[in-house]
Amino acid sequence: MFYIDSDDDEFCYLYDTTPKSTPKKKRSFQSTAQDYRKQLFDDIRLNQNNIIFNLQGLNFMKFTHLKIKFSFQPNLIYEGISKKYIFYTSMKYLKKYGKWILSREPMPAKPLYRKVTHSVFIRDDIEDLSQVICRIYQELKKWSENDIKTRHLKFQNYKAGLISYVELDSTDEELFFSESEIQTLHKKRVSVLRRMLPPKVI
Repeated sequence: MFYIDSDDDEFCYLYDTTPKSTPKKKRSFQSTAQDYRKQLFDDIRLNQNNIIFNLQGLNFMKFTHLKIKFSFQPNLIYEGISKKYIFYTSMKYLKKYGKWILSREPMPAKPLYRKVTHSVFIRDDIEDLSQVICRIYQELKKWSENDIKTRHLKFQNYKAGLISYVELDSTDEELFFSESEIQTLHKKRVSVLRRMLPPKVI
């Protein structure tokens, strides 16, 4: 027979000890197990007493027994970083395997699964999922801190005349220049581009 081990309120176990069970009975017990998982994840989301819901800059858009989706916005916890940076991560539950995978990785941290999981699959328990989410959070924080240092050094090199304005991008402009200064830079770029165009043939 199938049963759910409910002694541990964080985990959902399903056991098949009856090889002669009919497909109909199996579907019934599997449905019960999925209902249990759904309730478990709903409770975690509503109570929000897990550490993952207290990570600054992290926002959960979806947290169910089938999919978890969250974003990280570094400017909410760091100064000197672009407000345009919002990194999305998705995790998907595969019923066939009874495990989770990273279905969407944030660009700065790719390939993420090599850094935060020991394999492609993630076990179906809230402790493992929480650990993976926390590792993703730490990886994105490290990337953000490095971006702040890199762009600050880049701007210092620009002020010292070590690099040209052509090496600056829109994010550098957002962080270090006023609107009038940005317009001046754009005019310089347009002027350079025009000089690169071939002369008109009359």
